[in-house]
Amino acid sequence: MLPNALRYFLEVARIGSVNGASERLHVAGSAISRQISALEMQFETPLFERKPRGMVLTPAGEKLADYARRAFLDAEDVAAEIRGRVDTLRGTIRIATSEGLANVFMSEMAYFFREKYPEVRFDIHVVAPPNIALMVREGEVDIGIAFAVGTPIPVHVVRRVRVTTVAIMHPNHPLAARDHLTMADLANYPVALSTPDTTLRQVIDMRCAAEGVLLNVVMVSSHSAGLMHFARQGGAIAFASPISVRTWITDGLLVARPFVEDTAFNRSLEIQTMAARKLPRLVDDFSRFLADEIGGQIAL
Repeated sequence: MLPNALRYFLEVARIGSVNGASERLHVAGSAISRQISALEMQFETPLFERKPRGMVLTPAGEKLADYARRAFLDAEDVAAEIRGRVDTLRGTIRIATSEGLANVFMSEMAYFFREKYPEVRFDIHVVAPPNIALMVREGEVDIGIAFAVGTPIPVHVVRRVRVTTVAIMHPNHPLAARDHLTMADLANYPVALSTPDTTLRQVIDMRCAAEGVLLNVVMVSSHSAGLMHFARQGGAIAFASPISVRTWITDGLLVARPFVEDTAFNRSLEIQTMAARKLPRLVDDFSRFLADEIGGQIAL
């Protein structure tokens, strides 16, 4: 429903090149270039910076891209309403989240929501944490659920809840007898960490630097479930938020111990949607449902 010029413009913005957009859209590159040139003439300003490694949006191009993404999603929402009954929640909710949240939490949320609205479907993308807000902004998903130290990419945050970080260990670990821990307590034991691109790793590194603690790191992994299994075997102490490991804890497979000064772990859990987008009822209802559930599940 969008004009071809805007569709081509968005694809070039997403991929970063006319040739890449041409291959994806099956449209001649010359036709795409003409449409983009026409847009630049219409707005009397460059929309892209032409660089050796590709095309990058100018500030004016960013504004147009934000408008076009919202317009594209609005058109899809209207079409969905026309095809279906407005008074019935049906359709697909597209979500981007991290592996730690996808393992159990998101599966439970989808199940509970579908118990009430059985005609709803979910398309869940597990991606690297830095890509979640980007996918929300570019309209690739409806909702992003992410741990964040900050939100540098402009998105609308439906709800932001501060979350603590806990040490995860086998129930027979010597430190399991403690009620609270310090980072120094962990120095004499093997630990397993997530990769440096995660907010969890970032806050742990900042805490260690501030306290002058050097951890005995025996495993680094981008697979959070693997880290939990390693801790379950007694291989090391791992780290997580309570919401990510609730099932492990309630089943008695692992124990979680908070830190004495957990405010140093300044991390939040965010529900993100596209800025200025008028959410369809389906997405809006699920985002509110998530906000309520997250508020009730943060504490151990």
